[in-house]
Amino acid sequence: MCIRDRFLATGVPVEHGLIYDHVLTGFAPQQVTILEYEQIRRAPGGVLQTFLDLVGSGLQAEQMNMVGSNQANISPDPLGMYVYGRIAHKEKPNEAELARIVAAIKQGHSAPTTIYTRADHARICKVFAPLNAAFEARVRQHQPGFAMAPEPAEPAFTWRDDLTMTDWARIAAAVSPP
Repeated sequence: MCIRDRFLATGVPVEHGLIYDHVLTGFAPQQVTILEYEQIRRAPGGVLQTFLDLVGSGLQAEQMNMVGSNQANISPDPLGMYVYGRIAHKEKPNEAELARIVAAIKQGHSAPTTIYTRADHARICKVFAPLNAAFEARVRQHQPGFAMAPEPAEPAFTWRDDLTMTDWARIAAAVSPP
């Protein structure tokens, strides 16, 4: 199996090098700027200001109108959605049921959630760390200062394997008819 077939999720590349390869089919490396999310998220003005500066707009992020939450593309809580999918088996989630599941999880856990277990995370890091290092080296050929944020040994998440019997009891109560 070639690398192009290995790192796809529902047909979408999940390995940075594959995405970079695709972008380079239409642009020269000197025409591409790779940005590291953790770095631009913490930059003055955040992600928006970074992009405004990159395109030379002269605008400041605070000059932009913020969209309301009804217009924003906000992803559902990952672990809540995972649990909902395992219980409900519906194509489109019922927002009220999902909200009750998320609230039940948050009652016992305050950290952001992930669908992964700690063992899943370790396996993913083992596979992707060398691929990320290779990608970083490729990008540095044209962007000498480029660096990816190191992956923390154990990010501060509520992991799937953190859910206790008490959490599952709260989740069951949250989705049970009154």
